[in-house]
Amino acid sequence: MSEFILQERTLGQMLDATVARFPDREALVYVGHEFRQTWSEFAETVDRLARGLMALGIQPGEKIALWATNVPYWVCMMFAAARIGVTLVAVNTNYRDSELEYLIRQSECENFCCIDGFLDYDYVAALYRIIPELEQSPAGELSCERFPHLRRVMSLRDIPHPGIISISDILARADEISVEDYEAREAGVGPHDVVNMQYTSGTTGFPKGVMLSHVGIGNNGRAVAERQEMTEKDKLVIPLPLFHCMGCVLGVLGCVSCGAAMVILESFSPERVMAAIQDEKCTGIYGVPSTYISILGHRRFSQYDFSSLRFGLMSGSVCPEPLVREVMERMGMKAIVIP
Repeated sequence: MSEFILQERTLGQMLDATVARFPDREALVYVGHEFRQTWSEFAETVDRLARGLMALGIQPGEKIALWATNVPYWVCMMFAAARIGVTLVAVNTNYRDSELEYLIRQSECENFCCIDGFLDYDYVAALYRIIPELEQSPAGELSCERFPHLRRVMSLRDIPHPGIISISDILARADEISVEDYEAREAGVGPHDVVNMQYTSGTTGFPKGVMLSHVGIGNNGRAVAERQEMTEKDKLVIPLPLFHCMGCVLGVLGCVSCGAAMVILESFSPERVMAAIQDEKCTGIYGVPSTYISILGHRRFSQYDFSSLRFGLMSGSVCPEPLVREVMERMGMKAIVIP
């Protein structure tokens, strides 16, 4: 392999470079949703969302906490925030009231974005419990004694909720911001600015927000992609949660760095992963050891076609050599990288 050279660029600049090279190639597929975009379409959505966020009054240096499964607009929000100098705070989808309250207070986030809920846990009801002022506040004008920094609550869905701004409302406000003002805002974003905040598991006490820069996570994703020899001809299935670095950095940014298509599952299911590989003719898959164990052990494993697969990534815990070899052999991969 050639020598890896760090690139001093923002996530927005990384996206621009890929859009310029592959505008009409497929960029993003959300499995199970009517959401499939080319690189130019993806960039256009990111730009409209970013201008909509500016129209809400969100300023450089603010934070957006994002509490959602891998639904449409998650990746768009990640890049929209990056383009306007805003830090995305990735929130674990399994958090409950006390953990959520701690994160909002500790991160001092000015903005919060979510979906309606996950499994049997109602996210909106949880927000109303810990932010009682929200339900009676005009959308976008929250004043909360418990969380004095919090100003806006948004949703990646279009289901109306009191005090919460829907994704369609944000996109509709994009035209309030001129292209010139938008470009000026993005020009003020630097590659060493903080763009992402990941909360640790808290093994040394309460979880801590780790601040990550454009240049740091951008190069991390690109390094793994280069190690996999990924190109614009690849399609990577991402069954990992986007709130974790394996999903949003190694997966998403790896694809953006080289133009590979992202095939994203809202939540993990071994059969949905196998179906996505077969139907989308994916060339790569990223996962933790249990991801592969559940696929290999599935009763319908032999019914799916894995012939398109070329590479994989395994990480997150100990990766036993016998498992790696079995995955390569039974799923037909030439190599698996363990970062």
